[in-house]
Amino acid sequence: MIIVRLRGGLGNQLFEYACGRALSLRNGAPLKLDLTGYRDRSYAERRPYLLDRFRIAASEAGALEMKLAHGGRIARALTALAPSRRFRTFSEEALHFQPEVAAARGNVYLLGYWQCERYFADCADPVRSEFALKSEPQAESLRLLREIEDCEAVSVHVRRGDFLTEPGFHVCDPEYYQGAAESIAKAVRAPRYYVFSDDPAWTKEHLALQPAVFVGHNGAGRPEEDLRLMRRCKHHIIANSTFSWWGAWLCEHPGKIVIAPRRWFADPKRDSSDIVPASWTCL
Repeated sequence: MIIVRLRGGLGNQLFEYACGRALSLRNGAPLKLDLTGYRDRSYAERRPYLLDRFRIAASEAGALEMKLAHGGRIARALTALAPSRRFRTFSEEALHFQPEVAAARGNVYLLGYWQCERYFADCADPVRSEFALKSEPQAESLRLLREIEDCEAVSVHVRRGDFLTEPGFHVCDPEYYQGAAESIAKAVRAPRYYVFSDDPAWTKEHLALQPAVFVGHNGAGRPEEDLRLMRRCKHHIIANSTFSWWGAWLCEHPGKIVIAPRRWFADPKRDSSDIVPASWTCL
């Protein structure tokens, strides 16, 4: 059995699940989710659990399974009788890919964000399949999906919000987006930009992208609906955000171009090289 602790917003939940799901597939073992962090109401209001809106192949870990994963007196007693039920815990040590995690066997408990596609690249097809939404798109999203299909759609994600107030984050400036758009324009004929942001007023004022559609009908409560639209765009200009990372990675357009920021964190010395896939372009 594989148990993965889920924490963070939608982008982080997708990374955590993908790592756990790939490991479960390699082991031929069921995947269970540790959702205890979301039982804290104040935390869940800021970072709600959202994977239940997707076609995931996992269920919540039960009380006994969590006791086995966490160790302690009960776990020691049970595993003394049945050693095959013993869990190994893997904690994320840094942002770099940890090959021993991808190669783990037996019962495993995962603690970390696992923001690297190398944890699940060999299982890309089932991961993409399970990250399809259960619900059908509503009218405005359906209209935009049809529009996106008929043009050289480029998703653009601008993340501000908590990045402006919480230490450690870096906010991409207008120069980054302008440079990324210029790179796209050199390779794509007649690009049309679809802009997603948690700060639409700032985005409309400061981003000189033409032609541009500013997508805002889904609101903050339905980020998965924005993700549905983003993944259907043919090309992507992402922020230093796991959310738009997934919008780009889930896209299956064979000639997609993805532009990502070279600087991911406030500290420019903090190495984020394993986050961005090698096939993407950093600016």
